[in-house]
Amino acid sequence: MENVTTSFSTDMKLLIFNWMHDVSSTDEIAGLAEMLEGFRQL
Repeated sequence: MENVTTSFSTDMKLLIFNWMHDVSSTDEIAGLAEMLEGFRQL
């Protein structure tokens, strides 16, 4: 189970890392901020 969590976490980091490179508008940055807020409230 630990391996699954670790690989998921790594995939998420890569996903976010790649996404950050593709960000070109403040709208997308605002969207990410809202998404992170949503995660914190879970």
